[in-house]
Amino acid sequence: MENSNNHRLSFADLIRHRRSALHLRQQQVADALRVGSVAVGHWENGTRRIELDKLPRLAAVLQLNEQDVCRTALREFHPLLYLALFGTNQEPEPPRA
Repeated sequence: MENSNNHRLSFADLIRHRRSALHLRQQQVADALRVGSVAVGHWENGTRRIELDKLPRLAAVLQLNEQDVCRTALREFHPLLYLALFGTNQEPEPPRA
């Protein structure tokens, strides 16, 4: 998923934009992941990171490919692990619906 400047969205922006596109409230996402709506707000503002074990469920709620969401999170939150797993030349595909 890319913005108009051909740059990838941050993980926070991805969550916020996709949730909005699906007309979901933060509380609905929170309920599906069994967290408080404040946690979803923190993820969308980039002030806190989502726990990695919640990524597959988040992908399902946002109707995105879970492997792409996991790669996007790893690329942003754990770049050295991402490089070790996927190499320096491989860019993650943008998350797709």
